[in-house]
Amino acid sequence: MAETNETQQEKALTAIPVKSIIGFDVGDGYLDENHAKKIEKAMESMKRIMTACIRMTNERDWSNQDGTPYLEVTGAEKIGPRVGMSSEIVLAEEKKESDAKGEYITFTFIGDFRLGAVTAKGVMGICTTRDKFFGTKGGVFKELEDVPIQNIKYKAYSSCFRNGILRVMGLRSLTWEDLKEAGINIESILNKRSIDRSGGKNQTATDTTDEAGTRKTIRDMLVEIERFNNPQADPIVIAEKCKELLKRLTAYPAKEGKYKAFSGNDSVDAIRVDKLSQIRDKVKKEYENVIGNPSSPENTDETF
Repeated sequence: MAETNETQQEKALTAIPVKSIIGFDVGDGYLDENHAKKIEKAMESMKRIMTACIRMTNERDWSNQDGTPYLEVTGAEKIGPRVGMSSEIVLAEEKKESDAKGEYITFTFIGDFRLGAVTAKGVMGICTTRDKFFGTKGGVFKELEDVPIQNIKYKAYSSCFRNGILRVMGLRSLTWEDLKEAGINIESILNKRSIDRSGGKNQTATDTTDEAGTRKTIRDMLVEIERFNNPQADPIVIAEKCKELLKRLTAYPAKEGKYKAFSGNDSVDAIRVDKLSQIRDKVKKEYENVIGNPSSPENTDETF
């Protein structure tokens, strides 16, 4: 009697010689039914770990990147310390290069990340002075002396840290269903502006989405300012510091005959729609000044 595809696949599985898999000894070098059961059990554990990690975050830690969930650095910063992950930067490189468009600088960080027996080596984070956010103005590359170098360097480091967390914890290639099962309100993320990591903007047709994207940009810059100044601060402390900073940046004195004094907003969501662009520009200016000058502001998180 001819073998079914299922039978052939089972025979193929038992004929695969390996030394070890998912941390346990295979013994004679061949997979069998016991190993299959252990693998299934390990997969169940990995699923629970993944869900637990997602639950450490909230909707503000995620964005919509071309239709897929993207975990921001703020989310990775919550997960790494709470699970006891250790990291070591093994290379920090600054390289000046040039091409037909002129000179630019590339910052590269390479790190090793560990959690128990799981290690991710050679994790890389890169950013150049041609970064779309910090390195251009009006669609044109800035001169090197006009680029906030410390911001570029910090962005490369943050990218390395984020990538290490994702690799060790198995959080790459997540789906919206994964986030939904962990209790994340995916609708609030999907309603934000879709982010093109190459630097472009894929906006939806509604003004509401654009407003949500601007609010997220403001929030992210505030968080990075405070994280830069106090990288070891607790997320709750960071959130409070961000509120203080936002309040300072949005406050203004009274003007006789025109308007009363305003003590400022302590929540990004409370900023009036017609003031969003103005506040975003003020926060961006603060971002560029502070991260290039670590002796400025204080430290905060993002739940505000």
